[in-house]
Amino acid sequence: MTTQLLPFTDKSVKAAAYLGRGLATEYRIEGNPGLVLVVRKPGLSQTSSRGWRFHYSTQRDGRQIKRRVGLGDYPRVTLSEARRKSADLLERVKTDGDVVEHERAKRQITDRAALTFGDLLDDYLEARKDLARIKEVERELRKDAIPALGAKHPALITAGDIDEVGRAILNRGSKAMASRFVMHLKALYNFVILDQPSLAERYGITSNPAAMLGRRRRGAGGSYTKPKARERILDDPEIAKWWRALDDSEKRLGTKLALKLVLVTAQRPGEVRRVRKQDLHLTAAEPYWIIPAEHSKNRRQHYVPLSHLAVQLFTEAAAASSDSGSLFVFPSPDDTEHPIADVVLPSAQRDLFVNTLKSTTPATVHDLRRSAATGMRRLGINRDTVGMVLNHTAKGVTAEHYDWHDGAKEKRAALDAWARHLGRVFE
Repeated sequence: MTTQLLPFTDKSVKAAAYLGRGLATEYRIEGNPGLVLVVRKPGLSQTSSRGWRFHYSTQRDGRQIKRRVGLGDYPRVTLSEARRKSADLLERVKTDGDVVEHERAKRQITDRAALTFGDLLDDYLEARKDLARIKEVERELRKDAIPALGAKHPALITAGDIDEVGRAILNRGSKAMASRFVMHLKALYNFVILDQPSLAERYGITSNPAAMLGRRRRGAGGSYTKPKARERILDDPEIAKWWRALDDSEKRLGTKLALKLVLVTAQRPGEVRRVRKQDLHLTAAEPYWIIPAEHSKNRRQHYVPLSHLAVQLFTEAAAASSDSGSLFVFPSPDDTEHPIADVVLPSAQRDLFVNTLKSTTPATVHDLRRSAATGMRRLGINRDTVGMVLNHTAKGVTAEHYDWHDGAKEKRAALDAWARHLGRVFE
């Protein structure tokens, strides 16, 4: 880009021409340090537009950095106005240094101040979208965190703010939900600080306000400590009573079959409700179900041998959903491109005990899986095999890195034995 010296007159500014090299010709204005007229390359109209800039240089880490600040186009910004603006900037450079960097920092502060926890949650959910249970995390945080904290700046949220929401959840009688709420917030802030420092910088987050929430000295319980593991197990008479009540209920057929399959296959409710028709191999010599890694809690593909009872239930479910054209065995009645929602099975199970099995101690959907595991142990099936059926992650170097035996034969024997036992229970 060519730079020329131009007298400080309107006549010379109007007469300044593009000299035919580069995108523009620059003219320094005589007697006005840093003030530059830019005559741009002519466009289709064969005329050159003109604009004003202020040029200055600054030092950073021993390096010279050149800056350019636009002052507007001529003649909208007159020569006198350009001189005044450049003189003001020259004084600021002398007193403040790099004014461009200062303005950028001010804009960053202003933009950052407008950000909210709701914005951060959206960014977090997008970054963690591949987590198996991220939809559950989103549902719980949007239910409790957004109404109370959504409009707050995430860097200004305190442990007290989080505790206030946690106490409200505790007061409605849900210690497990309160514990998960605090756990989700700890995980969110830790992820931003440790795994996404660019997000931490954008939001100005330097610490985790939930980090110490609920901790206690050794031997003392905390408000948000993890609830004691559930121990509800249905015995054989309770299983028979539950099965009959489910059959007699007015719930949708798909819901009934999905609940039964949690008990029969001992798989997680979320894995059952999301089963795709392509993952089932019901007519194979030895029928089986493949749970893909993206649907599995431990992110490993899981081979589930199917007993005669499981095949019967899956066949009935697939037939019932055949007209929907859905990929899923248990499609949502509102949107067949998705499986039934994660609240459907827990809600149906809860309703069954509230309205039908009133004299029976309530059991959750997950308790059905626990009952299946315990039932297999009572039949003499060893703990390792039951663990493989449940797709629990084995501990230890050998199990985690070297032993990839999926126990297909052992799992089939265990699930066949459990199905035979259930057949006797229902007689």
